[in-house]
Amino acid sequence: MQTLLTLLQDDNSSMRFSAVEVLGKLSNSSEPVVQALLTLLKYDDSTVRSSLVEVLEKLGNGSKPT
Repeated sequence: MQTLLTLLQDDNSSMRFSAVEVLGKLSNSSEPVVQALLTLLKYDDSTVRSSLVEVLEKLGNGSKPT
């Protein structure tokens, strides 16, 4: 998990995108993961931000009671 969190800060946007996608598939909505994902909002890459929003929505929906 720590490796994925580290990749979120990589200079290469493809690496950040891949890390976001994998974290989304793992469905880990722990606070450290969510906080690390939120830091990506500062990047200009729209592909990363778009994926980020989808993952955050998925993680948020997964934690809501049905």
